[in-house]
Amino acid sequence: FITRGLFFLTPVVYTSRIFPPPFDELYRINPLAVVAEGFRHALIGRGNAPSAESIGSALLVTLVVLIVGMLFFKRLESTVADVV
Repeated sequence: FITRGLFFLTPVVYTSRIFPPPFDELYRINPLAVVAEGFRHALIGRGNAPSAESIGSALLVTLVVLIVGMLFFKRLESTVADVV
């Protein structure tokens, strides 16, 4: 559910400039937003290159989601195969 929400908040057809400053920091928590902005800057030359801070926060969020997902799967691994 959360991943789907982040997917629609990823700036593919719009830029991150549409968000006002208070929401800009929350927007940068989305790891895919940092990747999309980096590709936009590298390929098209529009927008700003992601800063080291935003890349670091994206990596941190990615690692936290990965670890939480692995722990959640390990906890429910025995019942997932029965349901699917």
